[in-house]
Amino acid sequence: MIKKITKLCLAGTLAIGSIGTAIAEDQVEAVETGPFATENFSATLTMTSNYMYRGMSFTNDKPALQGSFDWSYSNFFAGAWSSSLADQDSDGYELETDFYAGYANSYAGVDWFVMPIYYKFSSFDPKNTGGADADVFELWLDAAYAINDTVSVHGMYAYSPDFFFESGNSHYIKGDVTVQLPQGFSLNAGLGYQDVEGDNANWLNGQGWDYTHWDVTLAKSVAGFDLSLMYSDTSADKATDSLNANFWGGATDNTDDTVTFTVSRSF
Repeated sequence: MIKKITKLCLAGTLAIGSIGTAIAEDQVEAVETGPFATENFSATLTMTSNYMYRGMSFTNDKPALQGSFDWSYSNFFAGAWSSSLADQDSDGYELETDFYAGYANSYAGVDWFVMPIYYKFSSFDPKNTGGADADVFELWLDAAYAINDTVSVHGMYAYSPDFFFESGNSHYIKGDVTVQLPQGFSLNAGLGYQDVEGDNANWLNGQGWDYTHWDVTLAKSVAGFDLSLMYSDTSADKATDSLNANFWGGATDNTDDTVTFTVSRSF
């Protein structure tokens, strides 16, 4: 999800993975033609071998179909992004849909945006979490800087007053570096840290949790398709991670290291 939003918002930036779609020219044209011109709308379809969210699999290490519909005008943007999740019969999760809107700009060569986002989970069965709600609101702050034509850096911070399953305050930070390689390839390396208070979640027994995750992604665009291959891992383990034990029933180690292949096409 983060790749899609950053790709939409940061003009002229190569901040994450295969980001290369700038919106600066689209913004200029949008001013001339009005906010509802067709040029201001876009859509993306994605197939991935594993839906990874901050180092964790949200599909029990299975493939996912994803899509988004976005609008941008001048410095403003909005959209919706959706992904299939783990099987409904086994986990009670079927579909995630994220709604977001925000403002993007640039200062002293730094491209940045601020964005509220709401995660909505359909067909959620709260029996494993004492009736706690899965839906989440977060506020994102995001910035990227191109050091030169080859290297760029990116960082983000996200805050939620009540994280997944009413688990209390959440703080998330991530930084990454992207290097442009020959033949149109790019290499991205990222490091993130998630901290959740946990005091409000009865299923966590008043205990919070935190973990670090890291990933390396090789990406390339071919004939209009964005291809990426990512290796990721976390400091969390199956025995102690509350997300594994309560989100997915502990059947799969969703925080273990994994390799993910993704292909997407924007329209």
